[in-house]
Amino acid sequence: METLVAALKHVAKDILKVGIIAYDVAADAVAHTTETIKDLAAEARAEVDGGTSHGSDDSPASGAQSTNGTESRTTPAKETVGH
Repeated sequence: METLVAALKHVAKDILKVGIIAYDVAADAVAHTTETIKDLAAEARAEVDGGTSHGSDDSPASGAQSTNGTESRTTPAKETVGH
């Protein structure tokens, strides 16, 4: 009986170790994902507040696009009203 109890303790401890390792891996993944989302949000906020874009300024499409969304929505309306 004591051998069975010792074996079950060993199995229980191994299961707990796997759980701890899985928790640590998941916590690291969540932290990394959270950091990535915060970085993207900060970049988006900076572009909205500063009006900057990662696109090249000399491309034809870059003039029609806006980082804050206002230019791309108002420009076509102005063209439509003007015609």
